[in-house]
Amino acid sequence: MGIAVPQTLSITGFDDVPMAAFTDPPLTTMSVDNAAIGRAAADYLLARLQGGELEKPGPLATTLIERQSTGPVA
Repeated sequence: MGIAVPQTLSITGFDDVPMAAFTDPPLTTMSVDNAAIGRAAADYLLARLQGGELEKPGPLATTLIERQSTGPVA
């Protein structure tokens, strides 16, 4: 579309898929612990199946992976 990234528009992804590092420009992304998400979902499901009290899950840790698809505000 002719839009200059990141000079005109910054782009950020989520989940840090392997391909993100190989796009042009490489994509800035948030990395998450997929195993922790799976554990939290399984714990929630097991509690629900056992009729136990459901606790609101806490925040999951994320890490910002800065690459070249984001830049300062002009």
